[in-house]
Amino acid sequence: MSTTNTSVDFAALRICNALGIVITNMLPGEIDVLREELRQIMSESYIKGSNDNHEAAKAAAKRMRK
Repeated sequence: MSTTNTSVDFAALRICNALGIVITNMLPGEIDVLREELRQIMSESYIKGSNDNHEAAKAAAKRMRK
C-alpha cells in the first residue's frame, strides 16, 4: 500500500471512529466512496496550501526588493 493510500485509510478510520462507525461493517462500495472523497479533499487542501505558500513567498520577495 502506498503512503497516499495509508494516509487516506487512516483518515477514513479516524472519521469512522469519530462517528462511532465500525469501518469493517461498511460495504466495500461505501468504503471506496469514502476513500475517493477523502482523496479529493486531501488533494484540494494540499493544492490550497501550496498556492498560499507560493503567494506568501512572492509577497515576501516583493517586500525585500523595496
